[in-house]
Amino acid sequence: MNKFFEAARQVGCSGYLMWGIVPESFAGQLMASLKRYSRFLKDAGLVKSQSDGLEKIARAAGFPHWHALHTVVQGLFDAFNNKWPRPDGGREPIDILTPAFPFMVEVSKDRQPTQDQRAGLTKAATQLAIACACPLPPVLDMIAQMNGADTWERLLTRKPEESKVPLYRFRVDGVGNGKFVISRACIALIDQQDELFQGYHSRPKSEQRKFEKQLASVLEERPDFLEGQLAAAEVLRYKPKLQMQRGKIYSDAIRQADDLMPAGFNGEVSWHDVSNRFYHRLLYAAMVWHSYEGHTSEALELALRQLRMNKSDNLGVRMWLPVLLVADGQFTVADKACKQMTHDDDTDAGIELIRAIAHLANGRLRESAESLFLSLFMYPPVRHIISADLKALDDALKDEQSTRTLIPDIEAIMDQLASAAMGLEGLEQLFNQWLTNPAVGAAEADLAREFQANWRQPKGTLHKWDAEVKRQAALLSKAATTA
Repeated sequence: MNKFFEAARQVGCSGYLMWGIVPESFAGQLMASLKRYSRFLKDAGLVKSQSDGLEKIARAAGFPHWHALHTVVQGLFDAFNNKWPRPDGGREPIDILTPAFPFMVEVSKDRQPTQDQRAGLTKAATQLAIACACPLPPVLDMIAQMNGADTWERLLTRKPEESKVPLYRFRVDGVGNGKFVISRACIALIDQQDELFQGYHSRPKSEQRKFEKQLASVLEERPDFLEGQLAAAEVLRYKPKLQMQRGKIYSDAIRQADDLMPAGFNGEVSWHDVSNRFYHRLLYAAMVWHSYEGHTSEALELALRQLRMNKSDNLGVRMWLPVLLVADGQFTVADKACKQMTHDDDTDAGIELIRAIAHLANGRLRESAESLFLSLFMYPPVRHIISADLKALDDALKDEQSTRTLIPDIEAIMDQLASAAMGLEGLEQLFNQWLTNPAVGAAEADLAREFQANWRQPKGTLHKWDAEVKRQAALLSKAATTA
């Protein structure tokens, strides 16, 4: 790591990874920052003139006078080389300029400084106060004014939720597709939220309560903070008595996001634009909630909207569509949707379970049993999902012996099975009946031994295991459905 990287990081500078690659750009930024400081010093009455301010700044940066500092910075411009790749060079002068780095720290107008930025600004103020032979407080207040606050104390207590600008805007490009544009205040709120919300459900109760209190305060001030609304709904997920509130949160947040779009907008809102992801997570979470509550038509509408707006389907909504169609009684359409789940012959336990549901809905018992057995053999914990034995499922998920080549989304499978069961009476009972057959258990054990004997072994191969999975599923399904 270059010497100046750590120095820049410690004082809260940004963009320093590029300074050694384009030193002339760094030089331009530094010069602009130093001249800005000199103007503020003059306006604050701390120096007689801007030129006097530059002299004081040079001494604060460890140089005997402005000419010495200016010569080093100008050297970075004079050494400019427009050939690519850039030759090494420019780093030594930047290393010399590390005492000037604190003067390059800028704080977003919508947030308080980070710990590193505060350290950098305090260092700049301290160096200037010594150079100007003046008390520290007026220099701190001047720096606060440079960063959009009246006083140093106000700068340190500034909150992003106090911003008066919209947190989100929506922009449509030349081909009719759209993206959400997130303000700096919104970015600050997201960063602030992530510090406590990441891993929320595994955190101590005290930290959970701290986050909930903080989130409630932010949303009271800014109900248009949609990532916060999404987090609020997630918090309620494990509070059964408050489940119904989640629906209103999703509805209000989606409405706010939709209201930002121009009337008649029918373009894509791609997941590949990171700023759009909160919107797709909202739609997905609302879809799952509506499905769980039995609001199948609403869940279907949300699924279709996601697939239309985001063709790449990064959240796997296409896996939900057959299940929702079954729950809605559209069995034939569910069959067609199953064909859109995969490309070529790709499959896993989750896909096979969905196929088992669609086959059963359309009266194809043997095919349903075969897909169910494929799902089980591909990922044994499926057995405990079907039986709703959460303790056994938890134990199986922790057991390395249950691991197979592909691990499906267990949470999604559980939600999808519950949704399908609403439209197919007796589904879970029939699946359980098939899985409790002793012959199925024996085949499962044999296949597990074959898998473990070859998985990640120097000369191991899973070709035999794969063939046996298919053969056993076909044989057992025929036996299970033959009167």
